[in-house]
Amino acid sequence: MAAGDILPGNWKISEEVIKGIASGKNSNSPYDGAKEGWLMGLHVEDMGFVFSSCRWCAGHENKGGSSENDNKNTDKVAPQWKDEARELAATFPAGMTAVGIFSASRQRCELLVQACQLKMIPVSIALVVVDDAVHCFHISADGTLGAPTPVTTFVDNVDWLVMNFKIPIRWHVPLSSLSEFSDRVQEKSRALKDKLWSSAANLFIKSNGALICDSNASHNLDAVTVFRNEVSVGKQGSKGGIKGKVEKVSSNLPLSIELLYRESSGGNTGTLPVVAMSNGSMQSVNILLEVNVLAYSHPQMPADRLCHAIKTNATAQLDVLVDKLLESGVEGLQSSNKRQLKFFHFKPLLVNVPFTALFSIKSEDDEDNDMLKQRAMLHFKLNLKKNRPLFRVNQAWNMWEIGQKERLRNPHVNAKRKPITGGQVYLTEGVYDYHHYMQDKFNDNGWGCAYRSLQTIVSWFVLQGYKQRSVPSIPDIQKMCVTNDVRKSNFVGSKEWIGSMEVGWALQWCFPELDLQIKYITSVMGSDIVSKSRELAEHFQKNGTPVMIGGNNLAHTILGIDFNEKTGEVQHLILDPHYTGPENLRTVLDKGWCGWKDLNFWNPHVTYNMCLPQRPMDIY
Repeated sequence: MAAGDILPGNWKISEEVIKGIASGKNSNSPYDGAKEGWLMGLHVEDMGFVFSSCRWCAGHENKGGSSENDNKNTDKVAPQWKDEARELAATFPAGMTAVGIFSASRQRCELLVQACQLKMIPVSIALVVVDDAVHCFHISADGTLGAPTPVTTFVDNVDWLVMNFKIPIRWHVPLSSLSEFSDRVQEKSRALKDKLWSSAANLFIKSNGALICDSNASHNLDAVTVFRNEVSVGKQGSKGGIKGKVEKVSSNLPLSIELLYRESSGGNTGTLPVVAMSNGSMQSVNILLEVNVLAYSHPQMPADRLCHAIKTNATAQLDVLVDKLLESGVEGLQSSNKRQLKFFHFKPLLVNVPFTALFSIKSEDDEDNDMLKQRAMLHFKLNLKKNRPLFRVNQAWNMWEIGQKERLRNPHVNAKRKPITGGQVYLTEGVYDYHHYMQDKFNDNGWGCAYRSLQTIVSWFVLQGYKQRSVPSIPDIQKMCVTNDVRKSNFVGSKEWIGSMEVGWALQWCFPELDLQIKYITSVMGSDIVSKSRELAEHFQKNGTPVMIGGNNLAHTILGIDFNEKTGEVQHLILDPHYTGPENLRTVLDKGWCGWKDLNFWNPHVTYNMCLPQRPMDIY
């Protein structure tokens, strides 16, 4: 079934897409309020899914909505349609296509649909945003919009199949003159594309030896792949073995795919090779590149369709690489200041789908002006404000990360909650590591809770991409306090507690280039913590950073709040650093070391202080 045959009610829209295009003038929204662009998704049998929205990649954004000139000439809508299709294929996972468009008016949407049809882009669904409300329309065969249908959203809990297809490129390019560089590179590119699209080229799944090729046309993907990998999870012993209880768990590890090319002897033609020689000077350049395609699909997708999609995206990436290569020229390859072209995959929470970006970098630690411009363009395309790092190299998606990490990451995501009637939930945004007692082979049981809360917050800033640095150890934190004259020299090596003020100062010492601002809420009795609920809610809505709270020599980390402003009923999401056990998520959740707590959790007779780190708003 084609995307255009899917019934209007069978299209499901990601909640992030709705939030992104309907953000309007909400200053707390991370989305930038794009007026129009693409809806990216895929269809499986009789269902369609819209995962992401993005602005025109190669065209322009009409900042004023529809106009008379646009109505007269549809080509003025997005003037570089060929580049547009290529950029989408190079950016979004194979298997995902432009299934629709969004705009600020129905008239404008119909104009865009007509332009898409002229350029053979089969869009099937349109979202029109009016006064921050989203209306869904099915696109008929003649390019008109039908009656509006209810918007059906989905939370991504489907077992999507992720694949990774790489082609390492090692080109040795001989040149009799530098002017030949462009022609020779394009010859190499054409040869590689001919090989990729040859009937002798198949896609080979390394894990199980299966092939994905045109001959699988009658099969869906779960007939040729085993996309649920079983991995052993246990604790590693001192001699490298696994000790303790070992259990098999299923994982959504991506499948690694390679190009398998069937060489044919072709028989003996009776010809001899001809060698031509010429005198003259010759130089050569070596080019190292890599095509790196993500594929995002469903087990019921036909195998031949996915094979074609992967090859299409690989071709688009190769074209983009060659364009960038020719733009810098042979001089760029020979320069001592040369940059490397490399594709990186990202999976930010705000976008809801992995995507690929080509960066031109000096090194993976480099953050120069060129990288800043490239990141700014990604924020623009994906309709995201430039108020937080999302696309730094150290934030690239490690799709092969699996099994037992050194520390639990974001355990609160799985915490059970009994919702407050009429309450609104505000949460920490992003990723952090859970730091608690007895980690790092360091015994801080009974006194190190505030240090551990600080380490959790530092990990948040690191994992959000603000700076690449290690999380300081407890002795390191003590040394910082001494160096900055807030404690005496005998503080190092002691078991003395630190409070919210030291936590705030230490954050500023860890990230001096961020010019971090710290807000403090002080001298709050446990019986009166409810009075700070609105302030905490605003903090999580605007900043999204974890909050350290301390009182009576006990510290905790607040990760969120469920608050009913009318009744004053409130729950706090608490990460407890006093846990001393192993990194076992089930234990942490079942025993309440990470979970929702009512007001009885706080001692009504104790005075509490809070440290609320403010997110830098001008760094991306």
